Formats: sequence, C-alpha cells, structure tokens
Amino acid sequence: MEIELRRLRISLMTLGSGVFAFGVWSILKSYLYLWVNPVVIDDVPEQYQSAVMIVFYVMFTFFMLIDLLLRAYVGMGARSMGMGKKKGLMYMIVLSLMLAVSVLSCLFMVLGRGNARMENQSEMDYFVSAFVEFCNMAVLAELLYTVVRIRKLEKRAEG
Repeated sequence: MEIELRRLRISLMTLGSGVFAFGVWSILKSYLYLWVNPVVIDDVPEQYQSAVMIVFYVMFTFFMLIDLLLRAYVGMGARSMGMGKKKGLMYMIVLSLMLAVSVLSCLFMVLGRGNARMENQSEMDYFVSAFVEFCNMAVLAELLYTVVRIRKLEKRAEG
C-alpha cells in the first residue's frame, strides 16, 4: 500500500503541473486568437466603440485571471498533496467544478460542431482546440481519481 501511495503522489505532482500548464496555454491561446482575429462590434455607435472595447478587454482579462487562479489553486494543491499535505473539501469542490465545466465544454464542442463554431476558425484550429480541451478534461479526471484514491488509501492506513 505504501508503494501505491508513493506512486499516486508522484502522479499528483505531474498532474498538478499539467493543470497549471493548461491554464497558461489557455491564456496564451486566447490572447493570440484575439490578436490575430480582433473583435469587431458593429452594433455600437462610433463614439462608444473604444469604451466598449476597453470594457470587453478588461472583462476578458478578468475572466482569464480567474481561470488561471483556479487552475493554479488546483494545480499547486495537487503538487502539495503529492508532497504529503492534506487538502480540504473546498479543493475537491473546485476540482469537481472544473472537471464538470471541462466535460460540458467538450460536449458543446462535439454537439455544436456544425453551427456553433467560431466563424473564422479553420478545421485545423477546431481540431487542435478540441484535442487540447479533451486532454485538459482527461488530466482533470485523472487528477480527481488520484485524489480520491489517495484519500481512500490514507483512511485505510489510519483505520
């Protein structure tokens, strides 16, 4: 049991780094996409367009930072749990919510393939984005499984 626990903790260290790396990738991809395909808002009068764009980019940055902070919390928490520290219920809730959002995102990518795709997105962009999103979901699912498995093994060792 001790060997399996050590192996699972090493996996947590790797998975935690992966979650954080996906967060950094998500931000880079999003900003590069906006740089290549700038947002154009035609419905707003000319004099308000710059203000609307500033609000858009501020809100976009805000949500990207929240995403990165959540991924950092989950990723660094997995790494610290891999080093033997305990994580509470809030960690499990955040991890489960992130996994649920990732599953929904993958589901919408598959179901909305025909008509909900971004208008300027090529087939290759779509498949790369889908591949990365499915990998992200797999990492989060494996992380949740590993955390639950470690908790069960630790309870069995204590009791």
